[in-house]
This record gives sequence, structure tokens and C-alpha cells, in this order.
Amino acid sequence: MTELERYERFSIEISQDGLAEMDQRRRNVFVPRAEITRVELAYGLGSERPVLVGVLGVVMLLVGAFPLYGLSIWWREGGVFPGYAIMICAFLFLGVWLLIFAFRRRLHLRVHTRRGPRKLLFQGKFHLDGLLELLQVAEQAYGFSIKNGLRDSDLRKIGLSPAARA
Repeated sequence: MTELERYERFSIEISQDGLAEMDQRRRNVFVPRAEITRVELAYGLGSERPVLVGVLGVVMLLVGAFPLYGLSIWWREGGVFPGYAIMICAFLFLGVWLLIFAFRRRLHLRVHTRRGPRKLLFQGKFHLDGLLELLQVAEQAYGFSIKNGLRDSDLRKIGLSPAARA
């Protein structure tokens, strides 16, 4: 395989400079090659700091729930209900979204650096051949050795057939 300038698959970009998680044409997360000590393919929590994001989600839920009591009184008895209180209820949706993001398991590359691990999330529809090709290109064309840390149960959870793994 010839050396490519960059290779992108499932929102993961591999280049001579390092590894990146892409959002269309923009890098969301970039880890320079010089900082990388180890890379592994993993299935687990997608958030890098799930406890922090989860606590923030609970705070948003509490803020969004605060005006609900006043809304219920207004609904039963009438009167004036301030518009900003309805906007504060939107924090309920933000809190739920943060909780889902914090604790949802996803396929990702766990990139270990000297400053700690980073997670590059895969996006889109996966197929095992594409994942195996990504691992092969990373190793052969770019010199990244990516350990495949997926178990058969992980493959089943993301809808891939473990039989085709060999």
C-alpha cells in the first residue's frame, strides 16, 4: 500500500501528522503523532468525562424542572406566567441530551497520550470490513499499531457479526 496524505473512514482521519475525529470537513479532536503512546479500538462510554457531563446533565434537569411547579399552578388557577420560565423549561431537554451523551456506549479509538487518554468517536453505519480496513491502513500506510480491543459481545451490540472477524 502506498503512503497516503490522509485516510478518512467513519469520521476518523489518519495522517502522518496524527489521528483526528472529523465532523464533515472539520477536525473536532486532533491528537498529534508525537504525543501518541498507544491506540486501541474499543467499545464503551463515548464521553471523555462521563461523570462531569452526567452531573452537568442533572443540574440542567433541575434548572429546567424549577419552573414546572409554577407552570402547574398557572395551568390550574390561571394568571400571568412569565415567558422566561417556559424558556427555562428547555433546560430539561438539554439535561436529558447530556445524560444520554454521557452514558451512551459507542465505538471509538482510545488514544493514549502522555497527558492522558482521548476518545475519537466513530460515526455513521459501520461494517466489519471497513473497520478492519481502517486498522490495516493505519498500520501499513501510517505506522500506527491499533490494538483491536473489541470482544464478540461488543461486535453484536453494534450490529456486526463476530463470525466475520477472523
